Amino acid sequence: MKERLKNLPTLRVDPGIKIPFKYRGKRYHGMAGDSVATALYANGIRIFSRSLKYHRPRGLYSLNGECSNCLMQVDGIPNIRAETTPLKTDLSVRPQNVIGTPERDLMSFIDKFDRLMPAGFYYHYFHRPYRLWPFFQNRLRKAAGLGRIKPSFRIKGVFDEIYPNTDVCVIGAGPAGIQAALAAAEQGLRVIVLEARPWAGGFFDYRSSDYSPGLPLHQRARTEAEKLEENENIRFFPHTFMVGFYSHNLITAFQVGREQDYFNERYVEIRAESVVVATGCIERPLVFDHNERPGIMQVSCAHRLARTYGLLPGKRAVFSIGDNLGLESAIDLYDLGLQILCVADVRFDGQDPYLLEGLEKRDIPLLRGWIASKAHGSRTLKKVTVSTVDGMIGKDFQCDLLVASGGLTPAAGPLFLARAKMAYDFFTGFFLPEQLPPKVHTAGRLLGLSDSLSIEASGQVAGLCAAADCGVG
Repeated sequence: MKERLKNLPTLRVDPGIKIPFKYRGKRYHGMAGDSVATALYANGIRIFSRSLKYHRPRGLYSLNGECSNCLMQVDGIPNIRAETTPLKTDLSVRPQNVIGTPERDLMSFIDKFDRLMPAGFYYHYFHRPYRLWPFFQNRLRKAAGLGRIKPSFRIKGVFDEIYPNTDVCVIGAGPAGIQAALAAAEQGLRVIVLEARPWAGGFFDYRSSDYSPGLPLHQRARTEAEKLEENENIRFFPHTFMVGFYSHNLITAFQVGREQDYFNERYVEIRAESVVVATGCIERPLVFDHNERPGIMQVSCAHRLARTYGLLPGKRAVFSIGDNLGLESAIDLYDLGLQILCVADVRFDGQDPYLLEGLEKRDIPLLRGWIASKAHGSRTLKKVTVSTVDGMIGKDFQCDLLVASGGLTPAAGPLFLARAKMAYDFFTGFFLPEQLPPKVHTAGRLLGLSDSLSIEASGQVAGLCAAADCGVG
């Protein structure tokens, strides 16, 4: 197993507790706090699956379960998101959509004929004569990476459902969501908080930058998360994914049970008087040739691998980013031992002067107005080509890691479900809520905020507005 970073105050794994599991029938060990994906990564697994159609190799990319790269079969159940599935004793993990192994997939020859198989080609070639379409349809489906399950399979575990009522429901337990919940709870209201990760804190949880002089963001996150969990008026649902937002503030979700819970999964249906949406942002994938190769990952993925799970994501890295979080991550990962060959920033200006000074102190080259244009390597990343945004000049770097991000996009899914009206904001480059349904409020990075104090202040305001909806304050 790969050597982990030790004594980091941001770690969520316990090196003293080893957890055995099986991958492709072979026994491995992870740590308490690992996800299935991070445990595999710690054991040197870099190719997790193959792509749906061309069977190209896929690796760890986001850690948030937002992509299909890490869909695997776990205990006989297909299409499980390995990035967000907690590692448990004696789990049986297998790759899917491969014949052979993920490293040597016998179906990978299809990639050689990709030019002959553009998107939707089967609808043009296999529908005439139509009587042959069912024959080709069945074979195409068998070749696709949808996972397989035996008809006789019976899932094991305890599955529960609950139907709580509450005054305020907060979706997201990042810095804004925590403050919204605390503000509403201080008014004596009942509050339910839903958080997709197993803990509260959001993007503060793994960052070492200062919240205020002498107080790092991760310490601020842990302190406020403790207040959230200790507050008698707040009911906290960790590892809970919102799936529906209906009229009159009916929220549906499902929760994954922890070791101490009596259930494995449970359905949660909440009726709330007021709702605060504080779901933050997700990263935009950066588009370039072969941007799906294992060894390419998003900024938050690389940063969390190191800070949350104690795993350096690679040895020699290139960054291609478009915001200050990318610069911050590069500096922090360099300090943790990652060799950074260069940082390509698509922006010509607008970088935080403090971060620019940090790059200069560490002799990390910054290429303004440059971007990753091509990744090289048949199975995993071997080399990256970066070029100017006009494509006139290019440079190659031999590396095993490319940290790439096209910036941020608000995670506005709950607002779309609630039928909020969105409008493009030219200042932030985001689609922001223009008109919200009654008794629905937003807070945090979802509003295009980036300053730590502003994010928390917006949560407090949203919490007080939700309290006013309930006739308090």
